[in-house]
Amino acid sequence: MRFIFPALVVVLSGSVGFAQETHTIRLKLNVDPGKAMTSADAHKDKGTTKILDADGKVVKEISPGGAESVTRDIVLEADKLGNPTKYIRKYEKANNTEDGKTTAYSYEGRTLLFEKKVDGTFRIGVEGKGPIDARDTEKLFRAANKPSESDEIMKQLDPKKPVKVGESWKLDPKPIAKALAFSVDEAKSILTARLSKVTMKGNAKVGTFEIDLKLMLTESNEPILLKFDPPATFSMKGTVEMLIDASSTEVKASLKAELKGEGKYGVGGKQGKIVFDVSGSIEATESAETEAKALAKVPAVTWLGPGEWAQFKPKDGSFSVEFPGVPKEDASKSPRGDSTVQWTVARDQNTLSFVVATTDFGAADPSKIDAKAVLDAVRKNQKEPKGMKDYTQNGHPGIVFTREDKNTEFHHRVVMANGRMFQQIVIAEKGKAKPADVEKFFKSFDILLKAKLKDD
Repeated sequence: MRFIFPALVVVLSGSVGFAQETHTIRLKLNVDPGKAMTSADAHKDKGTTKILDADGKVVKEISPGGAESVTRDIVLEADKLGNPTKYIRKYEKANNTEDGKTTAYSYEGRTLLFEKKVDGTFRIGVEGKGPIDARDTEKLFRAANKPSESDEIMKQLDPKKPVKVGESWKLDPKPIAKALAFSVDEAKSILTARLSKVTMKGNAKVGTFEIDLKLMLTESNEPILLKFDPPATFSMKGTVEMLIDASSTEVKASLKAELKGEGKYGVGGKQGKIVFDVSGSIEATESAETEAKALAKVPAVTWLGPGEWAQFKPKDGSFSVEFPGVPKEDASKSPRGDSTVQWTVARDQNTLSFVVATTDFGAADPSKIDAKAVLDAVRKNQKEPKGMKDYTQNGHPGIVFTREDKNTEFHHRVVMANGRMFQQIVIAEKGKAKPADVEKFFKSFDILLKAKLKDD
């Protein structure tokens, strides 16, 4: 007993000492140039997001499952504040689970280069062959050029004054809400951080912070405008462990989050609401930085982004194509029930557009649609077409032609595949379309449906 008791006294004395002591919190949030860090996070989600039309009918229901990410960063350059301005990132793992299906992002396994431009935004280059999906490209740019909610929370874990164990302070909701792309009712939102524990790791102090957020959301503007009345609730609770003497980038976070509420939308003349009832857990780590000068060789890359060509595939997976940018999607239905979805990338102040459109003929059984009759009808509807000829795409019949009016030229490819019409169109002011770009757009198109005998 006499050996145990002194040890217990030492432990208690140490704990009481930390409880009475004030701690000046200094955090190391970024890696120094020439060094590397590994980050990993896993989200496990449950619940549903429902999209309803103006009549309250469920148009779509999404069941999130979570996401996983493991990255290795090597910082090449940083600004005076230590923020990386040029770094290499290897995406060892990057996937998302939705409706029970896990899909890897097209940049999983790839090495990317991030480099800040004069205007303060990052450009992104990808090493090696093979395109990055257009939607994934958009996601990468959004993440690189906009702080995440976790970034904004971490910045506020330093209260800018010494604090004792057990002491708490309020967090500013504005930057966190902005990172989430929401507007909030600040008066009704409650956000606090609390230093709940301080322990030693060697000669370094480790602080455990308790996070408790409750944001009352009034509006969202990304990717569409949503208005919440009454406000929706986003809550997050959990712990973050960090070294509080700025000696290491090590972080361990364990959090639970929840989003509940109804938002009203109006898009393209259509109205409805989106109902959120989603919750999940987040486990995340960041390693201590390690020397990486020998690995910090700048790779040869192909630059991504606006105006850069990237592969695109719609959610139904019916085709793939390369667009010079991220396409805008529009859907419409004709009076007789034909459904058309169109994807468009407009360039050069809308003087040049690249379009893919699919049409499903709702008034007929797809298996009974006469592909030849549809193509013949397209032929007859063209005014003074040029170079009209038959064309075959992956065994499916089609036609190719051009036409023009006083100021505009049109380049067309139309293909029938299993009762669906696929159109590729380049629309340009005369002289604006480069033949090489038109050819690249057409050659990249690939119908991913198997040909049926009726299409021959």
